[in-house]
Amino acid sequence: MLLTVNMLIQTVQGSEKTVERVLWINSDYSMAVVIDIHANKSTPTFKNVEDIMQLIEEGRATVLTEDPYSIFVTEKEISEKERLVRDKAWEIINVIARKESEPEIFDVKRRVELIKKASTNSGVSEKTIYKYLRRFWQRGKHKNALLPDYKNIGGKGLEKKNHR
Repeated sequence: MLLTVNMLIQTVQGSEKTVERVLWINSDYSMAVVIDIHANKSTPTFKNVEDIMQLIEEGRATVLTEDPYSIFVTEKEISEKERLVRDKAWEIINVIARKESEPEIFDVKRRVELIKKASTNSGVSEKTIYKYLRRFWQRGKHKNALLPDYKNIGGKGLEKKNHR
């Protein structure tokens, strides 16, 4: 088995489960960048591919086949409001999160520089740009990962109407 970009790996330590998405793998297949898909303040982390593979081989980690963020939605199913939110976020981060920016974007210092520049150019706060980037990475590195979560707003415990 080989690691691939967007693969989800779940590790279990005691009662703690962590699911990480592979964001990038270097050309000699020695280093990978992963991000915890559920953590609110998660940032990309460099990991040794050999270490990840060893965890899988030892049964301390498993590759998930179900992606909680994998939803297929057509453009017709997206409301105008959702499309505007998504497209605005995409316009801002597409410049810094594209494949050509990898692996530099995963380096903290370089990411700070790129986000500051994007903030200046877009007029959007650095905090918001971090939020967009995190969502993009955690949800699979595609444009629709930036769709808003209107289904999670309000009425805690009540059944929500699907906005799509």
